[in-house]
Amino acid sequence: MNTPPTPRLGMNISPEEAAGILHNWRDENRRLRFHTFQVPEEAIDYLCSGLGWIEELTPFMVRISNRNDKGIIRGDLYGCIVSLSRATGFVMWDWRNVPASEQAMKKSLHEGFDMSLTVEFASGARCELHAIKFGHELDIPE
Repeated sequence: MNTPPTPRLGMNISPEEAAGILHNWRDENRRLRFHTFQVPEEAIDYLCSGLGWIEELTPFMVRISNRNDKGIIRGDLYGCIVSLSRATGFVMWDWRNVPASEQAMKKSLHEGFDMSLTVEFASGARCELHAIKFGHELDIPE
């Protein structure tokens, strides 16, 4: 029996539009929070999470790292590399396109993030990149 797809909160965008968003975030030196998920059925919790900046961006991949963050305790370095060339979809969303039924999510997004970009893969895995509002500090995920 097939389960219905999980409804998405956002707008499908082209790879070119996604690349433009990532270039803007890199040029703005925007701090990002990232979460990676395996497949929709197991997406209750994320595989890994982190906080950092775009360190490298090519047409094929984006590397996010926190190694230049002076507030990170030595030894707590982490990051992620997201393959853009293997992505099957890109979804952009922010607090303005969260359904009215999801008020807690809408409020949380509005208070902490400017925009989010989800990179989807054929396996069902996805990586969510959240651009933190300027001037905001978030707790580093455990």
